[in-house]
Amino acid sequence: MKLRLLIADDEELARIALRKMIRAVCDDFEEILEAERGTEVVEIARRMRPHLTLIDIRMPGLNGLDAAAQLKAINPEACIIVVSALDRFSLAQRAVNLGLDGYLLKPVIEEELRHVLAASLARIERTSRKVRAPTAPAQGETGLLPPSERLCLEEHVIRSLLSGHLHSPAQTAEELSAAWEREERDREGVRERLISFAYALEREARRYPDSRRGPLQPTEHGGTARRLATGDPRGLLEELLLDWMAPSSVESGEPSLRIREYLSETAANRMTLDDLAERLHLSPSYTSRLFKEVMGRSFATYVSDLRMERALALLLETESMTVEELARHVGYSDPAYFSRLFKERTGLSPRDYARSRKGGDGS
Repeated sequence: MKLRLLIADDEELARIALRKMIRAVCDDFEEILEAERGTEVVEIARRMRPHLTLIDIRMPGLNGLDAAAQLKAINPEACIIVVSALDRFSLAQRAVNLGLDGYLLKPVIEEELRHVLAASLARIERTSRKVRAPTAPAQGETGLLPPSERLCLEEHVIRSLLSGHLHSPAQTAEELSAAWEREERDREGVRERLISFAYALEREARRYPDSRRGPLQPTEHGGTARRLATGDPRGLLEELLLDWMAPSSVESGEPSLRIREYLSETAANRMTLDDLAERLHLSPSYTSRLFKEVMGRSFATYVSDLRMERALALLLETESMTVEELARHVGYSDPAYFSRLFKERTGLSPRDYARSRKGGDGS
């Protein structure tokens, strides 16, 4: 069977690189066509009917997804794979809704390309058999089904994660868990999807030994299942994604920088874990764990130490501040609780500490 491939990208070097990589991993295409504009893609599709199209999103005029929609209208059986540097969940979602066959992120990894091409060629072969013998499908052949939204999105998330391109774990967790919820009737069904996704992530990571892997990655199935057995599946998914983010959420630098910026910009009496989590676009539980990795102590301990240091300074700077005023000034609404923490820290009550430091006789 003579197969035609169309590579659509507005950058010539990108087309050359992709053509070279395809030739290295696959010799099934007798003819490789090229296009640099979306309208050109549609015109070639009408004239040449390519069996497979690899298409970028950003192209002059008609963008890649809009061109892909027209290709599907011309030939519903056409195989189309998006190849883009844009890692937006909404774009992957639209690709799924259009019934496209894959979403590769630039720079394309050869093993990923090989995997997607193999799946596309198998689909082309199934389509060919269906056309040749529509009334007598092969044993076990159930015909072409529209791609599963869940499976496509899971694959996109896994490949983005392992290639270091996943940048919005909270949004990704929300969108993927919503896809699970649309397919399942209850919370336990969603949890089963989560555990299956975790196993799939582990399997894919073993196929890519050089992939970036987080410091808290699951390592054995029983542990993974136990870890994900309780709690909110959406929150657990976000934590799972963050655990695997490249190469570590701390080492990547940005979260660490944003934590330190928050600490430098925010008064101790206004610091809260929920506020920091909102700034980082992370869950409070993961923010707490990340904070300890960055700062070497828990958020609560850090803030308590900071407030006590401020209280010690204020006691030496002021003469007339009451314990109630001091507690409120450094962020504690309960003076008795503040006094207890202060005594645990210094061994003295706030008043006794001030007297001792100022040389008072206690009278």
